[in-house]
Amino acid sequence: MKDAIKQLQQIKGVGEILATRLVGAGFDTLPRLAAASEEELAAVKGLQAANIPALQTQARELAAGAESATDEKGLTDMLENAERLRLGIASLVLKLRDQHAEGDDGKTLRQLRKEITRVLATLEGVEATLSEQLRRLSKKLSKADARLGIVAQGDLEALTKGLRQTRKAIDKVVRPC
Repeated sequence: MKDAIKQLQQIKGVGEILATRLVGAGFDTLPRLAAASEEELAAVKGLQAANIPALQTQARELAAGAESATDEKGLTDMLENAERLRLGIASLVLKLRDQHAEGDDGKTLRQLRKEITRVLATLEGVEATLSEQLRRLSKKLSKADARLGIVAQGDLEALTKGLRQTRKAIDKVVRPC
């Protein structure tokens, strides 16, 4: 509960008491707060209706920043794993070369080098692809979240259209075919 309160206190205008009330009302994470309706939030004691849109906008921005940091950590882990794999392959190459250099006609060693070069090139391609996909995904999700926040203030027709556009943007990222 203390972590949730501290998380909500990152929002300008939300102190310890209001954060405690928000957590008590079930809004214990930034995404939940951002997704809540104005009517639900207006029921929280001490929260003025005029401040709700700004509060939700800040919650969306902070939640997107936290997701981005988590994505970056995941990307960093994947890149570190790829680097470990690359170093392991290099170590294996040296070991195999030392073991089989004597008495070898060189053909097997050349084939081994060729395969190692291909594996390393594939790893580099994977790293580049992961980095680019993660960057695009983060950017599109941020745009979709911002669009949804703007549309939520409109009428039902605008909301329906905005949700459709948001879903299509997310589909493009998830299924880029």
